[in-house]
Amino acid sequence: DEFSRALANRLGEAIGYFTATIRNALADRCGTVIAVRSAGGEPLALCATSRDANTGLTTVTLLHVDPNLGLASTLATTLLLEVIDQEAAAGMRGVVLTAPNPSTSASAAAQLGFINEAGVWVKFLFRGLVTRGVVVEQVRDLAARAVAVANHAARIEALGRDLQQDRAREDAALEELLSPALLADAAVPTFLVPIRPVWAMNLFDAGLSNADLFGGAASLLLRAENVYYRSRLNSSGMTSPARILWYVSAGDGSHQGAGSIRAVSLAREVIVDKPKPLYRRFERFGVFEWRDVYETAKKDIDEEIMAIRFGSTHLLRHPISFADVQTTLREHGQRENQLASPVRISPAVFDSLIRRGEG
Repeated sequence: DEFSRALANRLGEAIGYFTATIRNALADRCGTVIAVRSAGGEPLALCATSRDANTGLTTVTLLHVDPNLGLASTLATTLLLEVIDQEAAAGMRGVVLTAPNPSTSASAAAQLGFINEAGVWVKFLFRGLVTRGVVVEQVRDLAARAVAVANHAARIEALGRDLQQDRAREDAALEELLSPALLADAAVPTFLVPIRPVWAMNLFDAGLSNADLFGGAASLLLRAENVYYRSRLNSSGMTSPARILWYVSAGDGSHQGAGSIRAVSLAREVIVDKPKPLYRRFERFGVFEWRDVYETAKKDIDEEIMAIRFGSTHLLRHPISFADVQTTLREHGQRENQLASPVRISPAVFDSLIRRGEG
């Protein structure tokens, strides 16, 4: 109560609403309350959820982040990611967001594949590899149980009808909504992309750092979207949309978990240009500084490089070793590869690697 009172005062909200919502969540045997404080003990955010076992839906009844916090939207995104992972692991079928504070929660929901219908945001939950048929069957079943998500379910079913001429983009758009699940029958091209541990740590994988829980700055690690720069050469014709399986190179051996595939992302944009215009375009992401981009261009401002804007990143439950990658390539008729540059892989290789990483 003391925490909720302090946050309510900072937000100018009625304490009665906060208190009642939190008590209801705590009274729900499966409900959760997440409170976030600063290092100095100041209240920063509060999130409460409630489950409905009959429909399989979890409702976010409260999601408030201090708007004066510079990373308010980022923190809201992180809290929603926590809810998505937690509820998917518990076998729930969807997350409904009707909480107030739309400036932060709506922005976060939009980045994480929630569908908005009349101010109600719904995220359908799936895990691992799923087929389009399974997706359609499950959302139809959920819509029959909960009329409130019927229009959201119809959006999933109708997604393919607008982009019949571009199956890859159609499947990528659907996969954005299903993340962290992946379509087993998708037409999205997939690439194994090597990345140095220091960049993986700062872009998506804090677990690579032995010394610091967050590795790089927390403001960068918690982003739902980021950008990675590399040479434009030897890219195996990589374009967008595309899936990326991130192979974290061994480096100097100081990072636990290096030398393996650690995560999967969706490349939303792949651009080749000179370093200055690329840096100006993506500077807001903040991970790469100008000196890093300049180094990527071999200190030549006229040297074209590649920028990959990616999101929907999901860390694999089981990192896939270099040896297992080679075995999988051989089993599906592809040549072994040293993974020094991006390599396109077949759908069969992708499916096999994901099953290994998520099994």
